[in-house]
This record gives sequence, C-alpha cells and structure tokens, in this order.
Amino acid sequence: MVKTKRKLSSWNTFVMKLKKKHPEKSFKNILKLASQLKKKGTNYLDFVKVKTEKVVKKISRTMKGNKKRKTSKRKTSKRKTSKRN
Repeated sequence: MVKTKRKLSSWNTFVMKLKKKHPEKSFKNILKLASQLKKKGTNYLDFVKVKTEKVVKKISRTMKGNKKRKTSKRKTSKRKTSKRN
C-alpha cells in the first residue's frame, strides 16, 4: 500500500509562513504570535499596520504636548445642620 501525504491544515501553513518571515524567532514565540493573529482574524501585515498606526498616533500626541482637558467640578453646597442643645 502506498500512503499519500495529507494536505496541511490552514493552521500549519499559517505557522510555516510566519516562521519563514521571522527566522530569528524561536518556534515557541512564533506559535504565540500565530495564536494572537488567528484569534483576531487578521493576517500578519494588517496586524503590523494597525500596531504601527497606533504607535505613531501615540508618539505624535506626546510630541505635541496635548494638555489634558480640565473637567469642571460641580460645586456642592455643604449641608447646614442645626445645632441641638
């Protein structure tokens, strides 16, 4: 009997692609990254794009020196209590 090779699952091919893109990372870290990306339902390039946009936005906000908005505090009147003898 001749055994035929089974087709690799989508998960295995996804992990293999990530490993090719990041040969310097350990397999353990590749699996962690792959699970994060799969859970989010995004591919790697979209994930990196969103992360870099967020970082650029945060950096530009801090460079501009945004001031925090002051929240107006409600003035509360103190309750007057009558003195009892």
